[in-house]
Amino acid sequence: MTKKNLPNIPIYIGDWERDCNVLSLESEAAWMRIVFKMWTAGQKHSYRIPLSGLKNLWRCSLGDVYEILNELKRENISNISEDGQFVIFKEVCLQNKNTWVYFLLMETDTEEFIKIGITSCFKNLHGRYSYYGVSIKKILKKESYKNREAALSKEKEYHSKFAPFSFTPSLDFGGKTECFNLSILKKL
Repeated sequence: MTKKNLPNIPIYIGDWERDCNVLSLESEAAWMRIVFKMWTAGQKHSYRIPLSGLKNLWRCSLGDVYEILNELKRENISNISEDGQFVIFKEVCLQNKNTWVYFLLMETDTEEFIKIGITSCFKNLHGRYSYYGVSIKKILKKESYKNREAALSKEKEYHSKFAPFSFTPSLDFGGKTECFNLSILKKL
């Protein structure tokens, strides 16, 4: 895979803001660099790097590396362990959290449609869309999975199954490509 064809990372801004809002800007940027490395290395759940590599990756002193590591641990952003001179990051939310596939009846001022997506935090679901002028009228169905990978796989299966009923809302929001017309209600 060439650098220009790197994979996209499914990051929901609302979830990122909720999880990383407690971090200093320096630690949030450091965590983002680790997430990027996890994905470009093909290891979506973990990343192993020498301490000297963290100094280079984060462009900081060894003392700053330890401060950032302590903050990430304290705020439970990552499971972090050390093996000799190596640091191992394991992403908490992608690895261990239950994740749901959801079916939402959504509306704008002029449209109604179904959205199929995933979340690891239902309490933030309404806020994820209201900012864009899209509201959740009803949660039609939700299915729980032990981890995000299983939920992503099931979500993809549903998106393929209902592809002939695809609907593109007029308002722009994250997830607008995961919407379907109301005719799929009979098939849920």
